[in-house]
Amino acid sequence: MTLLSGVLELWDDARAAFGQTRVWRRARRLALSQLACLERHTITGLLCTGGRQFVDWSADYRFFARDVWDPNHLFRPVLRAGLALAAEGPLRRTAEGDDSLRMPVRCASSLPTPSRRRRLVVAVDDTLLRKSGKKTPGVAYRRDPLSPAFQVNLVLAQRFVPFSLLLPSGPAPPQAEPVSAPLSALEPVSALAPGSAYELAPAIAPGRTAPAVPTAARGVPCRFEHVPALKKPKAGAGDEAWTRYRETVKQQNLNAAAVRMTGQLRDELDQVHQAADCELVLVVDGSYTNQTVLPALPERTTLIGRIRKDAKLYFPDEFRSRRYGPTAPTPEQLRQDEQTPWQAIAAYAAGRTHTFRVKTLGPIRWRKTGTQLALRLVVIAPVGYRLTQKGRLLYRQPAYLICTDPDLDLPTLVQEYLWRWDIEVNHRDEKQIIGVGQAQVRAPQAVNRQPTFAVACYATLLLAAMNVLDPQQLDQLIPLPKWQPRGARGRLSTQRLIQWLRQEVWGQAFQEITSDNSAIAARDDETDFLNAPPADTKSPEPLLAALPPIAYARTG
Repeated sequence: MTLLSGVLELWDDARAAFGQTRVWRRARRLALSQLACLERHTITGLLCTGGRQFVDWSADYRFFARDVWDPNHLFRPVLRAGLALAAEGPLRRTAEGDDSLRMPVRCASSLPTPSRRRRLVVAVDDTLLRKSGKKTPGVAYRRDPLSPAFQVNLVLAQRFVPFSLLLPSGPAPPQAEPVSAPLSALEPVSALAPGSAYELAPAIAPGRTAPAVPTAARGVPCRFEHVPALKKPKAGAGDEAWTRYRETVKQQNLNAAAVRMTGQLRDELDQVHQAADCELVLVVDGSYTNQTVLPALPERTTLIGRIRKDAKLYFPDEFRSRRYGPTAPTPEQLRQDEQTPWQAIAAYAAGRTHTFRVKTLGPIRWRKTGTQLALRLVVIAPVGYRLTQKGRLLYRQPAYLICTDPDLDLPTLVQEYLWRWDIEVNHRDEKQIIGVGQAQVRAPQAVNRQPTFAVACYATLLLAAMNVLDPQQLDQLIPLPKWQPRGARGRLSTQRLIQWLRQEVWGQAFQEITSDNSAIAARDDETDFLNAPPADTKSPEPLLAALPPIAYARTG
C-alpha cells in the first residue's frame, strides 16, 4: 500500500462530510494539491499544481465559500483511526459513588479493585495566522508570541483554536538515559505531619502495576476552529451596548471556544464512534487552566495543565463541615519543602528517556474549580543541560501541574503532559510546510473553512504515514542527502512525507503522458488530477495541452 493510496482511502472515509459527490471529488483533488504544491499555497497555486490552470476556476473558489460541507466532519476518520491506535490506558480506581474519589487517601487497604480504560490524549492550544489586510474577516491586531519579553509587538492576524491527538508512536529509543530507580520500587511518601490524615499521593498506588515503558508520541490535528474577536462598540455608544458587548465576550473567547469544542469532541466519541468507555484527556498550558474551563469539563474527561506557583490550594474538609479544609502548601512551597523527598519518574522527551524528579500532593481543592473537583498537584524539578560538552550545568524553570483525576498514575500523568510539545510541532509544519493561512480568501465562510481544510489535509498525511509507511523503507526509496545522518529513524518528518507523496503523484502524472487516452481518463477518475482540459471549458484562453504540474508550478 502506497502513501497516496493511504491518503485517498482516508478521504474516501470522509465522503459523508460532503453533500454531493462532485464536491467530494473536488475536495480530494484540492487536498492532494495542498500537499504537493511547490509554491505559495493559494487557491491559484493549488489549481496550477492540479493541472487546472486553463479551465474555469470559479468552482474551486465556491467550494470554500458556498458549497455545503462540514469542516469538523473531515476529522472523523482521524478520530476513528486514533481510537484504533490509542493504547490501553493506565490502571485507575473504580469509584463507589461520586464522593469516593474526592476523599483523602488514608490507607492502601481502602483502594478498590483497579480497572482498565482506554485513554485518548488531546493537546489544546491557540495559534495565530498572520495576515496583511485589515478587511479580511477576523483579522485584528494581536500580540506577537515571538516578540521578546521586554518589548511586546503587535501583528495583524487571525486566531484559531487547534486540537491535536497525541498518538503513541513506538517505544523509547535504545540510547535512552538510564533510570536511577525502578518505577515499581518507588515507595509512598510519608504524611505531611505526624498524625495527619492527609497523605502525599504515591507515584504508583499500592497493588497496581507500573505503566508501560515511556514512549514517543505524534500529534495529529483533530480540530481547527476560527475564533475571531468581537469588535468593541464605537465611541459614544451607550451603556447598553457595552453591557451587551461584555456579555458576548464571555461566550466568544478562546476559553469558551475550547469548552465548546471539548463538548463536541466528547459527544462525537460517544455518539458517532461508540467510544463511551474512552477517557478523554486534555493537556493544556496555563491559559486554559482557569475557572472557565475546569468546571465546565464534560463527563469522562480529565485535564492536565499548568498552574501558578503561588496558587492558593486547600485540603478537603475531613468532616465536611466546610467547603474548604486546611490550607495546603502552594506549588512553590511544596518544591522548596526539604522534608518532602523527590521521586524518580522516567518519561520520554526530546528524543530520549529522561529521569525527572517530581513531588506530588493530593487530593486538594482550588477555589477556581470549586468543591466539585478533586485535584492533584505535581511539581517537576528543573532539568539540567549543558550547551557544550564541557560547559557548566544550566537549569530550566520548574513546572507546576494539576490534574483533575487525583488517582491517575504519576508516570502516566507526566508522560502525557510532555507529549503536549508535539502540538507546537504541528503549528510549525502547518504554517511553514503545508501553507495554512496563505490562501487569499475574503468570504466569511471561506475564511473559516480554508485553513481548517488545509489542516485536515495535513492530518490525513500524518495518519496515512502511520498506517502504511516504514522509516527504513522511505530511506531506500528516497535516499537522504549526504549531510544527513543515517541509522535508525523512529520518526518521519513532514517534509520527508511530502517528498514521498510528490514522487508518487508526479510519477503517475509522467506515466500518463506516455499512455493512451483511455488510460489517462481512467487515471483522472482516480486521482482527480487533470492532464488535458475538457472540451466544454469556459476559459477564454486557447485549449493548449496542460503541462505537468511539476513543470508548470514554477511559472504559473
